[in-house]
Amino acid sequence: ATLKELVGGENQAVETLLQIFGRNVLDVPLKPVIHFVLTEVLSFFYFFQLFSCIVWYNNQYEVYATVIIVMSVLSAASTTYITRTAIVKLRKAVLFECEVEVK
Repeated sequence: ATLKELVGGENQAVETLLQIFGRNVLDVPLKPVIHFVLTEVLSFFYFFQLFSCIVWYNNQYEVYATVIIVMSVLSAASTTYITRTAIVKLRKAVLFECEVEVK
């Protein structure tokens, strides 16, 4: 039932309150996975890692540079997974509905 129906028909106060405050809703947006990946990878840390790996490849430190790239990819994937999981759990936690009796 809507707030207007609960209060009893045409009530200007209810309409005014709805216009001022809106619905009592807490919406946590769930962004696509690519958003989290790009946010993580486009940080200064990963730019530094990329630059360092280019330098190391040019100085014949291929093994070291490859290990750093693999570790960076695993770190970015792990952070993306943890962040996405936390947001999904938060969305489930804030989704709460109940009926209220207004007298």
